[in-house]
Amino acid sequence: MPLDRARPEDEAGIRALFRATLLLGRPLPFAERAPALLAAYERLCLDPYLAPNSPTVVGVLRDTRSGPVRGYALVCLDATRLRRPRARGLARFAARATPWLVARGEASVFARGRVRDGWALRRPARPVRAWPHAHLNAAPGATCLPGRLLADYVDDVCRAAGHPCWYGEINTRVGRRAAAITDRWGGEIVDRTPNRTLSRLLGVPVERLTVLRPVPPGAATGTGAA
Repeated sequence: MPLDRARPEDEAGIRALFRATLLLGRPLPFAERAPALLAAYERLCLDPYLAPNSPTVVGVLRDTRSGPVRGYALVCLDATRLRRPRARGLARFAARATPWLVARGEASVFARGRVRDGWALRRPARPVRAWPHAHLNAAPGATCLPGRLLADYVDDVCRAAGHPCWYGEINTRVGRRAAAITDRWGGEIVDRTPNRTLSRLLGVPVERLTVLRPVPPGAATGTGAA
């Protein structure tokens, strides 16, 4: 599967894949009934990474060189520069989500949960605060291979920039073996926090794992340094 630096026209595919995988690989069940809420949440999560002045390197995974986006890696090499835009984004999301914050139903559960979880997670876990951050995502039904390709891409970006490690966050059902997570993504689980939003929507406990991955030694392949 080819993995390349993103082109401007890939942004639509990145956003579409984000929306399609919000509920542990599935779209939110109320997406068509609350498009404004979903759009506000998408901007909250993606705009800080995709803004023109963002310290982010974006890679995309495809089945073929000209095919649609099947996965993406958003690699923020200076996480401190995103803290203020993300805080402003959370405030804007809360304002735009006001109609749902005082209503009932799944959309309201999501809106209230995301505001609470977002405030609780406004700063990264202490063991990873000094390191680059990556948001990885692959199309539903993908095997572990896309995940490893995306993680390798982040390794390449961070190695080229002189960083010895990076971190990412993974949502998973409570009780899933930690070895399955680390085998797929590599690295060490350094923090666990409950994801109350997904837990409420799915009806099962979901936790957010912070995984710190060391960058293996070696020469950059060129995919991340271009």
